[in-house]
This record gives sequence, C-alpha cells and structure tokens, in this order.
Amino acid sequence: MDQTLDEISRNISSPTNTLNKYAMNAKLSLWLFFLVGIFFNCTRNEAQNVAVNQIVTESKAVNTTYANRTVNFSRTDGTYTLDQVQADFGNTVGNWDTRNNTIINNEIRVRIPKNTVASTPKENAPDGVGSICTFDIPKGSEYEMTYKIKFDNNYKWIRGGKCGLGFRIGKGYTGCVSVDGGDGGSARVTWGNPNKKDNSGTDNPYFSPYMYHFDKTQDCGDSFGLKSIKLERNKWYTVYMRVKSNTPNNKDGQIEIKIDGVTLINKNDVRWTTVTTDDRLIKRISWETFRGGKEDYWQSSTDDYVYYDDISWKKLAD
Repeated sequence: MDQTLDEISRNISSPTNTLNKYAMNAKLSLWLFFLVGIFFNCTRNEAQNVAVNQIVTESKAVNTTYANRTVNFSRTDGTYTLDQVQADFGNTVGNWDTRNNTIINNEIRVRIPKNTVASTPKENAPDGVGSICTFDIPKGSEYEMTYKIKFDNNYKWIRGGKCGLGFRIGKGYTGCVSVDGGDGGSARVTWGNPNKKDNSGTDNPYFSPYMYHFDKTQDCGDSFGLKSIKLERNKWYTVYMRVKSNTPNNKDGQIEIKIDGVTLINKNDVRWTTVTTDDRLIKRISWETFRGGKEDYWQSSTDDYVYYDDISWKKLAD
C-alpha cells in the first residue's frame, strides 16, 4: 500500500531514520566494493597465471629430437637464444644460459666468467659459470659426432675443465656421483694443464677423455692417463667421438675419440652399464664449457672464451 503524506512526513522529519538509512547504504556500498575487488583481483591473477604458464609451455614446447643433424650456426650475430638452440638441436634438458652464448661470424662463442667453477653458488656467480646443457636424441646403441673447438687468443689454461660435446648413456651420470646402480654413464672430453695449485709452472695444456662407466676406478671420471698433443690458443681442433653401448652386463662397449684424426682413445671392452632396460642405450648429447674441479685454484681471474662450429652427430645403430 502507498504511504500516506503524514507517514512520509514523519519519516522525513525523523533524524534517526535518516541516519539508519545512510548507515545501511554505506555498508551495502562497502560490501559491493569488496566483492567487485575480489572478482577483478581473481580475474587478474588467473590471467597472470595463464600468461606465466604459456611462457613456460612455449619454452618447453619443442619435443623434436634428431638422430642425424648438422649445426653450423649460420645466424645473425648476437645472443644465441633458447628458441634458436631448440631449433638447431631439438629438445633441451636443463637451463640454457644466454648470458654466455653468442653467435659471432657464424660461430658460437662461449664465455667462462672469471672467478667461477661449475659448483660456484649462484650468489657468487652473477654471470653464471659458463654453459651446461644436454639435448635429447632418439635412443640408440651407437652414435658418432664431430665438432670444431677453439680456445681464444688470450685464453688462460689454469688447471683445466670440461669442454665440448659428449654422449650420455642411460641416466647419464656425471658430477662425481656413483655409478654402482649400473644404469648410466657418460663420455666427454676435458682440457687439462699440469700447473701447480698456485697456477705456477709452464703451461702444457691437453685434451683427455673423461668417462663414467660401471667399472670406473676414480672417484669422478676415468681418463686412463691419456693426453693429446699440446694445445694452442686460437687454433681450431676437430674432435671425433664414437660411443657404442655394451650388451647387458658385458664388457663389449666401445669408445673412440680422435683429435684432428689422431686417436686419443680407442677401447672395445667398456661396460657402460649392467642393466637390460633402455638405460643401457645412448639417450642424450651433452654440451659443457666450464672450469673445474671445484676448488678455487681451478678459477681464472679473467673472463675466457671457447669457440665452437660445425657440430654434427649421427645414429649408427638402434
């Protein structure tokens, strides 16, 4: 029923009624503002989460692997980005450090920042420790690869480190971990230099093989005391590597490494693994450039550079 004029007049003239109405309207306005804020904040957060997920998905979206491939870095000079790496090498595993990988004159230059080794904590290595990455390849029992490597004209050899490309078998063990499980190994190349711990002495740098296999005798990788001829700065070396898996628990695996056509190692009695699963097969390529060892005397006081070109690999057997 409609209010009478007297009732309307009484309500208007009542200060209490007027204040109550204002208070109620204010409360309603605050609740509406709060609910709208929640809605928009949730919508914004949801949008941000979607955007982040899209970025992560895009960086992991490459599921391509190559059994046979050649990469010669025919790209515009500049940072060698993750997208370019994935286009060239296929699916990457781990991080790609764009700070230290640069395309220059159709070659890639990898920087090893000063005062670092591979195990240097992030807070002490603002520019990283060099470059460490692996790439998935189709599983196979035998692969070969070649690549070119050059040390910069002002390169400090210090004590040595890991360089170049190699193969990961099964779990692909590195880093001085145990291989007693028999389900993984790795074949890589190192450069060494017989300097003293204070880095005094005469430089006599060399390449060595570096292997993790079930029968290894060292705490870390085995090199068997093998060394290449003395290395020079500003000179290209061609590295050839062939790895063959052993049959289950047998010492019939193989490794062959040549530097400029000269044999560094050729073994036909390697027991990489003992398992019968596909962890006896070659699954990844590693590409590493860093100093160490872990002690400070492996470090250089300057940034140093290693160059790579004409990387290729080929599966020889399933």
